[in-house]
Amino acid sequence: MPHGKRQMVFGLVVLVLGLVGLVCVLGGNEVVQAIGTSLVASAVVGALELYYRAIVAEHDTLAAAVRDAGVAELYSHRDIDKYHTLMTSLSCHLDICGYSLRAFYESFGDLLLELSTQKPALQVRMLFVDPRSDISVQRERIERHAPGTFQASIAKILGETGAVANVQIRLLDRPISTMFYRIDQTMFVGPQFFAVPSKSAPTLELRAGSHAWLFEAFQDEFECMWSAAKTVTQTEVST
Repeated sequence: MPHGKRQMVFGLVVLVLGLVGLVCVLGGNEVVQAIGTSLVASAVVGALELYYRAIVAEHDTLAAAVRDAGVAELYSHRDIDKYHTLMTSLSCHLDICGYSLRAFYESFGDLLLELSTQKPALQVRMLFVDPRSDISVQRERIERHAPGTFQASIAKILGETGAVANVQIRLLDRPISTMFYRIDQTMFVGPQFFAVPSKSAPTLELRAGSHAWLFEAFQDEFECMWSAAKTVTQTEVST
């Protein structure tokens, strides 16, 4: 018998027990009332069991939907220890976007240059909001950085990676609403809140898979931004 029908039959049995029990309690002698009380108690237990099963079924359905989307973990911040493990084993793809990526480059700049040299097949794409744009300047103020902080960070990264063939850098003249950081088959995404520093914003970990539609949706968004962005030189950023 299908699970849904079993639940329905069980529910009907619980209902009948409850009704019979109430009749006995309200209209019988002491013995009948005692039996009725037991039946009502059994019905209450059965109803609670049905409620519990419904909650578990709903939870399982939600959990399955989350897994199917490719969601692996949720974090309340951006500073995640797993970055270090994944970056150390980086082999194929690194896609990342931000306003300056200062924290990223301070942590992984040397490793990135080393891996890019050792692994010619590695593809690295770094996407920045143009630091000369009003959008970037406003974000710089929101995060309480000194003027020119973003521009100096991007210029440094351009200067140190300019000779590395498999590292590409582009600038976007539009705001980014989502932090994006893909390391091979694992992706970290999260909102860019209006007045909250990026490092303090919540982060979602996604993993690639045959049905990981949310992973693919964010990858498509990055591809759209990358196509809309333009290549740039260190000299252009520094001026």
